Amino acid sequence: MFDASGNVLAWENKPGGALSSWTVAASSGITNITFDSVGTYTITGGSTAYAMGRYNSETDLTGTYLGEVELVMADYQFRVRPMTLGVTWTTLSELVLDSTVGVSTEEVLMDAAGQEIKKALDFYAVKIAYAAATSNGYSSIVFDAEAGSGTQDSYIHTAQTISQAIERVGDQMYNTLLRGGVSRICGGPAAITYLRLNAGFTTKGVQPRIGGYQVGELYGIPLFKVPKTIIPENTLMCVWKNENNEADVSIAFGTLVPFFSTGALQRKNFYKEAGLATFGDYVILNNAYFGLITINNIRGIS
Repeated sequence: MFDASGNVLAWENKPGGALSSWTVAASSGITNITFDSVGTYTITGGSTAYAMGRYNSETDLTGTYLGEVELVMADYQFRVRPMTLGVTWTTLSELVLDSTVGVSTEEVLMDAAGQEIKKALDFYAVKIAYAAATSNGYSSIVFDAEAGSGTQDSYIHTAQTISQAIERVGDQMYNTLLRGGVSRICGGPAAITYLRLNAGFTTKGVQPRIGGYQVGELYGIPLFKVPKTIIPENTLMCVWKNENNEADVSIAFGTLVPFFSTGALQRKNFYKEAGLATFGDYVILNNAYFGLITINNIRGIS
């Protein structure tokens, strides 16, 4: 610290330390210099005083330091689990169908069994996801579908505001993880049907109504319908996937063998049977990527 004439008034040996020594030139007019414990200098009398400092990056405490980030890799043992289905038919039915209709009984039954396994896998995946969604600590977002009380809003007008509930699910994830949103919605029949009232609903990507199927999109978000035995009638399950990282997902499914058949086995009683199976495993990576919406007062359900 020095005065206008360049005379040294005081200095300190270390950052935050007290003044080591101070002198005042007679021409400066300064009568006293004090220093408190928080780093404030007080100069009494005289003209303007000047200060010179030196930056030390090793001891600077005024910057923003994010600290360290630790990444922990946890291994997971791939435990293969089978999902099987058996098919049985008679030789008589095979002869009749082959000779009259011109179709292969084995081929038809195998195709139907394969569709059953696919449907079962879809339901199984949704059940796992719904169990994770109900145990992640998030409160279900409640949406009232009834027409606004005391307002001119109709039942259809109220349906237009469902987007606010969907965004609130994304906000729950964002407040917890600093990322998140809604990439897919899977719900019970009444809840998904209710979304058709929204003006943003389209039939883009619609699939055949077999098992769990896509009914369309809402504001670009694919919508899937499953039976109420999988997800309650008036409930929507929202899922988010990080588009910037393919591995940042809620649940990872691994498939060892997608489809395996024993082939048709002929029995002495003129019955044939075959077994179909798929082999794989799954692991829940982040159950915070799920959120639930409960839609109350949907017309047509009790």
